[in-house]
Amino acid sequence: MFGKLIAPDGSFRGFVRGLWNPSDDSPGHGAFRAQWLDAEREEIGGMRGVWERRRDGRGFFHGAWATSCGGQAEEGDVDIDPSVFGE
Repeated sequence: MFGKLIAPDGSFRGFVRGLWNPSDDSPGHGAFRAQWLDAEREEIGGMRGVWERRRDGRGFFHGAWATSCGGQAEEGDVDIDPSVFGE
């Protein structure tokens, strides 16, 4: 997955680069984790969460993010089944 983060006021907040995986046990559901990058593509944080696709074609992401601490990004504290990532 990849994307661009835009604040509610329209200002650039960064890029997102990561992985998403579907759940083997629950079709239309899965998990994601990603790096949060600045304009120079340097890591400034991380995020992880879950996603769901609804029958009407709409869906959502639900997760948490954190900024780097001491040069090491920490993913948000979200309970996710690690088997979704093949771990």
